[in-house]
Amino acid sequence: MNKLLEKKDLSLTAKWKLAGAYLLAGKPEAAQQLVNGIGTNVEIYVEMWGTYGTELRDKAMILEVLTMLNMKTKAAPLAQSIAGELNKAGWLSTQTSAFCLIALCNFYGSSAGSGINASFSIDRKDKVDVTTAKSISVSGIDPLPGQKQNLEVTNRGKNAIYAKLLIKGIPAYGDSSSADNNLKLNVSYTGLKGEKINVRSLEQGTNFVAIVKVSNPGLLGPYQNLALTQVFPSGWEIMNARMSEMASAFTKASDYTYQDVRDDRVLTYFDLEAGETKTFKVLLMATYQGRFYQPPVQCEAMYYDVINSRVPGHWVEVGK
Repeated sequence: MNKLLEKKDLSLTAKWKLAGAYLLAGKPEAAQQLVNGIGTNVEIYVEMWGTYGTELRDKAMILEVLTMLNMKTKAAPLAQSIAGELNKAGWLSTQTSAFCLIALCNFYGSSAGSGINASFSIDRKDKVDVTTAKSISVSGIDPLPGQKQNLEVTNRGKNAIYAKLLIKGIPAYGDSSSADNNLKLNVSYTGLKGEKINVRSLEQGTNFVAIVKVSNPGLLGPYQNLALTQVFPSGWEIMNARMSEMASAFTKASDYTYQDVRDDRVLTYFDLEAGETKTFKVLLMATYQGRFYQPPVQCEAMYYDVINSRVPGHWVEVGK
């Protein structure tokens, strides 16, 4: 820590984190001296690798140290700003979300308050009381499918409270949307001799290859930690190249960092240089008769939401 303190080019976030370390080490004077006169504004940036940082994550780190130093006046605007970002509908990485939640929990948890005293009801029926000394409470509700309902929340306490509704469900079939955001995705299917085939109608027992080409247009430089997700219809069977010499012969492809082959999907993780194209192949068999849905094929940067591409799904049939 002392050697780090001697560095003249420490970033703003590093200074705050170092101050927090000195505070935990029982050196509050050193911590206070380190942050005297420095601000809390962080320049906008996104990292797809390394520390996976963003400016919002760094602000959360600073808020955590401000709370430790009991600098509530300086911390309050930062906490409000971070809470506002979390409440937006935009995308946040797991790294950013985690640091923001930790920082806000520490800030609000250290503040004296009367907890939550509230109630809620759906369509003004069966009112549920929520009373707790904690700063958060989670309740489950059972909405009626396909019906419009009104959720009413009443605050009976002295603290301001914030209600958030989280909904989970299964995506409907028939997603025909496509996307090409700073990434190009091409999906094709061939027979074992390389000839193009129509996978919308296959005979039972047909072996074929799914080929995905992913291209980086080069607009944002090299990409790290891309995730390619291929979920296949339940009437098709994946021939795992790690367990079959035949599958291995037909699926030689570009390098990847890691690949997870499951019963119904193949998940591939890789990096992509600017202007580079990588090709990934999966050997399949049309195994079970019937009509099945082929979900969309998608690829995205796990730590940068502006990089993604998606090819629409479609129905397929396996006949006798």
